[in-house]
Order: sequence, then structure tokens, then C-alpha cells
Amino acid sequence: KDVFCDGAAGTQVPECVVDAVATHMTTRNANVGGSFPTSTAALAAVTRARDSAGALLGVRPQDTVFGLNFTNLTFHVARSVQRTVGPGDNVVLSRACHDANVAPWALMAADAGAEVRWLGA
Repeated sequence: KDVFCDGAAGTQVPECVVDAVATHMTTRNANVGGSFPTSTAALAAVTRARDSAGALLGVRPQDTVFGLNFTNLTFHVARSVQRTVGPGDNVVLSRACHDANVAPWALMAADAGAEVRWLGA
């Protein structure tokens, strides 16, 4: 029996995931909100995914967000938080974290003029 685990350098997936992605890319790969069939199908797929993620995580479906990957999403969140950070503020980071959860915050702190402080240092 295969076990599929997430990895920083990429993740292998079961064939059923490959098949699902291929089906999506060939039948409903479109922006949501359009008045054409593939857009309607894309919205239905996103809605089902949000419903499923919400049920799994115990949150409202409209509170779930999907993105390209963790690094990309963390950069977006860090840039949003940057508006509230400035000189005299501290951003506390850990070298134990993966770079995907360090680099976005370190760059945000530098751009905001905040000080980076390291746990355990």
C-alpha cells in the first residue's frame, strides 16, 4: 500500500488525483463568474471543494481559500499584514520553520522597516 506525504521539494499523488486534475483541466478550466459552460462548471467545482474543505476543517466553506501553494499564499498574507507593521515593530521567526514560512515574513519585515527577531537566538 502506498502512503502519500507532503514534501517540501514536491509531492507525489495517487493516480485518482492525477485523473481528477486532468478532468478539470480538460473540461472546466476557466475563470469563475463567466456566463459560459466551462465557467459555470469551474464555479461548481470550486464550490464543492470549499464545501468539502469546510466540512473537513470544521469551518464555513466561504472561509476556505485555495492557492497555488503554501509559499505563494504566505507571501500574499505577509504583504497584507505589512500594512500594519512598521519601524519599532518586531517580527519573530524560527530557523526551525521551512523557508516557505520564513522568507515571506523576513522580506515583509525588511520592507516595512521592522526588526526580525529569531527564536532561540
